[in-house]
Amino acid sequence: MRKKIRVVQYGVGPIGARVVRLMLEKPMLEVIGAIDVDPAKAGKDLGEVVEAGRKLDVTVSADTQSVLQRGVDVVLHCTSSSLEGVADQLTECLEAGAHVVSTCEELAYPFRKFPELSRRLDECARKNNVALLGTGVNPGF
Repeated sequence: MRKKIRVVQYGVGPIGARVVRLMLEKPMLEVIGAIDVDPAKAGKDLGEVVEAGRKLDVTVSADTQSVLQRGVDVVLHCTSSSLEGVADQLTECLEAGAHVVSTCEELAYPFRKFPELSRRLDECARKNNVALLGTGVNPGF
């Protein structure tokens, strides 16, 4: 088997929880961390938080840097629809050398509405030799 892809889930709300449950069905993915600032989730086992039916031995943390220092390949980012609201989160992940896939709707085509912010994120990704992809929309869109 090839090397497993080491994944961190950033945001463990309804969408992030579903993403984690789907990841558990993919043998090539290894969930090595989870980030969420909600005090009701931080410190708990990710399996419990996402209702996976089992413990995952991954503790949800509010400390982004400690999670990103674990040799992460990809961050699955599911926190907000507002690009301006998540730009710092995305930058932190890119600077840690992780590829990022985000459900932030405004990231799907940010150049028109946020040209300067888009340029900064693009430069950050290029500088760190990683990719940033915006995909998906929140339910009800």
